[in-house]
Amino acid sequence: MAEKIKLNKESGFGGAVVIVPPGEGETISFLLLDEKQNAAMFWSMVKTKAEIALSEIEQAERQQGAFGARR
Repeated sequence: MAEKIKLNKESGFGGAVVIVPPGEGETISFLLLDEKQNAAMFWSMVKTKAEIALSEIEQAERQQGAFGARR
């Protein structure tokens, strides 16, 4: 990610994030290029990515429960 930031710093840096969850979770990363450097846009994207990840976890847990995997 640091290299991406360096390569794109002249394009209007709008923020960057790397989220590495524990265990088998999928890493989330993105670089936002925004000349206006809109903090609300950045945090909205972080929130949306987190909500999607949580939704996928909840769905996977429901599916495991449907097949009797929970005890």
